[in-house]
Amino acid sequence: MKIFVTPTPSEQTSGGVFAVISAHKKMLMRLGVKYVETEDKADLVVIHALSETVRRPDVFHSHGFYPTAQSGWHENFSQANELLFQAMMTAREVVSVSELAAEVMRRDFHIQPKVIRNGVDFSELKIGGKIDGFILWPKMAINPTCDPAPMKWLADKRSDLPLLSLLPISNRIRSTGHLPRKAFLTLLRECSMYLGTTRENNSMGEMEAMASGIPIVGFNWGFNREWLQSGNGCELVEPGDMDGLSAAITKILCNWNNYRRQARDFAIANFGWDGPIQEIFDLYSSLLSPQKTPKVSVVIPLYNYAKWIGEAVQSVKNQTQKPCEIIVVDDASKDFPEIPDGVKVIQFDKNRGVAAARNAGIVQAKGDLILCLDADDTLLPDAIKNLVPCFENPRVGIAYAPLILIDADGKSLHRTWFNDAFQYSLQRQGKNQVPTCAMFRKTAWERAGGFRSYEKPVEDAALWLRITSQGWKVANVEDKHMLMYRTHAEVNKYRSGSETQLNLPFDWWKEGRAWSSRNSGVGGPVHIYDCPLISFILQYQPVSQKYFVQTVDSIEGLIETDWEICVEGTPSPLIKSGYPFIRWNEKPCGKIVSYVTVGDMMTDKLLEDIIMLREFPYA
Repeated sequence: MKIFVTPTPSEQTSGGVFAVISAHKKMLMRLGVKYVETEDKADLVVIHALSETVRRPDVFHSHGFYPTAQSGWHENFSQANELLFQAMMTAREVVSVSELAAEVMRRDFHIQPKVIRNGVDFSELKIGGKIDGFILWPKMAINPTCDPAPMKWLADKRSDLPLLSLLPISNRIRSTGHLPRKAFLTLLRECSMYLGTTRENNSMGEMEAMASGIPIVGFNWGFNREWLQSGNGCELVEPGDMDGLSAAITKILCNWNNYRRQARDFAIANFGWDGPIQEIFDLYSSLLSPQKTPKVSVVIPLYNYAKWIGEAVQSVKNQTQKPCEIIVVDDASKDFPEIPDGVKVIQFDKNRGVAAARNAGIVQAKGDLILCLDADDTLLPDAIKNLVPCFENPRVGIAYAPLILIDADGKSLHRTWFNDAFQYSLQRQGKNQVPTCAMFRKTAWERAGGFRSYEKPVEDAALWLRITSQGWKVANVEDKHMLMYRTHAEVNKYRSGSETQLNLPFDWWKEGRAWSSRNSGVGGPVHIYDCPLISFILQYQPVSQKYFVQTVDSIEGLIETDWEICVEGTPSPLIKSGYPFIRWNEKPCGKIVSYVTVGDMMTDKLLEDIIMLREFPYA
């Protein structure tokens, strides 16, 4: 296996990301992996953090996004998030170094990354530590996440403590400046404690400190919350509790040798590289097979269109580029349709609606790309051939072409529809830009949670908005036509203008609402979700899936994002992929617990009332 990895560390580089890249290289080479200097010679292209490649990356190792929802972040960090987002959306596989970093992708982008933690190389870490040594805060930048306030507070309040920082932040704190890796490890062994107050995605520094026998004192969030245990080589206090931090330092100093031994033992038990490196090697190996040409599945929902279904199916069979299958979902039609041979048929015993019918067909589809064709319409012969090339761009999630309008008898009305390029801003205003008969990635449909029955009759327009709000691009083959769209009395009575105007039970899609605006792929802020204020508790049962979806969607549409959703039950695959942030059968960790009845709608006002009653129970 030959891989190209970027960025490339050198002897003088410092920081956790470069330490990880160096460790990967050292240990993967032991497993026979060869590193090459150019992309064209590589079997796989691998990128870490803020990097770009000419080839589509095979693996993106995400070390976290910048939490720009916090105040104090310069717009340059939003631009950096765009670069990270581009890597995440184009890579074949995404790896996160922690649950903290993964939760951002689950919540904001509905991506479920593979979580593989970092580790430490014990062979290069000698046991050190001095009870009278410095307390080290080793950050190489100051920003809202790397906040030196705790270190400054200690300098003002604890004159008995020797303090050390890489950056100059106070006259009372000794500083060293940036250090290359070997010099930093030497410095680390001279310390008594590591100050872990930064909200880390995955702290190489803390793992290396514990492996060197240096106890940790810090805040209970981020990496610390995920991996460390107070009393076991470290002491953690609630974020911002400076007095508690000071007391924890004293507690460690009073029993320093015991904490030192525990820190080393904990690191040996939890932070070795063997497991993570094997996971990475196995992931890389699974991607070595040549990439296949994407397959297309055509799904046709059918309800009482017996007179047109044969024509619709035949138009798919006449495609110059054949689909891998045609799936007809008969939604309990009452007009006894005759479905042509060579078609897979899914039969409903009762009418469930077009959203459920499309979802049922797509669930069973073998194709990477899906095209939903209504049973009263017909594809033009080159429709599939013209749309498939759009997906050579890995960012494209939806593709469409203009439609030709025909009447009930199939005669042209000399009008076309959906001639213009997609505009996300108009879609978010509720003006649908994409026809029902569009081609889309099955993965994009999965991440969006599929079509919603409760959004009838605009379930397609709402799905396109969810997909594009998650950062997928839309391609329009403007110089081709793909479909003969039949307009007739039966369909017109249901449309009533809904093809161009969203009108949903709640306004998650409107300008400024959380769901549609926080996605960094379209310029929104990035949040952190590891310390939720409120835990919503729900019960899931497949028979009430429609109402469960509606309730969860209402929570996700809240302006307030400081929540988690804990659900008891066993999810369907579409629910699990559409809501990767749901904590299934887990203990809630929010300060406020609210039990929600499936089918109820959560609003911003209702959430405010829940929080107020908790804070002021007699209000």
